[in-house]
Amino acid sequence: MISEIVILGREIPVYGLIGILGVCLALAYALFSCKKFALDRDDTVYIFIFAAIGAVIGAKILYLMVSSGEIYKDISSGDMPLTLIFIKYASGGMVFYGGLLGALAAGWYTAGRYKKNIIDFLPVLVPGFALAHGIARLGCLMVGCCYGIEISCPLSIIYNSSQIAPNNVSLFPVQGIEFVGEMIIFFILVYISRRIRHRITVLYIYILMYAPMRFCLEFFRGDAARGSVLMFSVSQWISLILVAAVLVMIYISQRKVPAERNVTDDKKSS
Repeated sequence: MISEIVILGREIPVYGLIGILGVCLALAYALFSCKKFALDRDDTVYIFIFAAIGAVIGAKILYLMVSSGEIYKDISSGDMPLTLIFIKYASGGMVFYGGLLGALAAGWYTAGRYKKNIIDFLPVLVPGFALAHGIARLGCLMVGCCYGIEISCPLSIIYNSSQIAPNNVSLFPVQGIEFVGEMIIFFILVYISRRIRHRITVLYIYILMYAPMRFCLEFFRGDAARGSVLMFSVSQWISLILVAAVLVMIYISQRKVPAERNVTDDKKSS
């Protein structure tokens, strides 16, 4: 696997390069699709950019939260200067769900500032988010972060010079599996987004597809930096909470529809 490539004499991290590619493709999809949903291109760009910034901040914050135990150990041991500890975790990984929540929060705030409804933009933002995240997983696969458990199977991968994953052992390609899953979800969302009545449904469908997949894939993750509570990882607990929240929201919305119809019928009969 390749962790860095040389461009014009400079070493460029592959993960960052692939991550930027994913964001650019997601933005291109949003711009290509916005007219189909009667969305202004400039509004779409502004909301997308700030949502992307929110995703990075949210992903980093959640990473620091789940790594708080390791951070405390490094500080307490005194073996490493505080400056190096800061650099270690500031340049370290990110947690996807923090990125999702950060993107939604930043997108909602930005849309509000422009007096827009973030829900109107979900059909172009949510599929793009799945696309960007899926491509980012290819970056993980290249450098070895978020690696899988040690297992010998036809799909196993072996790293020879990874600075993150264990080398010279067969690992389950959990990053590649998630990439494939996200690409499937992306195309499903693209198809569904143009056929649904309520635009927030795109977000619901994404969570209901991604969260169960992520919950299952977490059992095949081999990295220990994800954090865990009791029998599940932090991401598994968040997956369960998000699915439960979406199901509750769907239940509430379904109850409102008959109630609104009854009120309308009563007005007509009177």
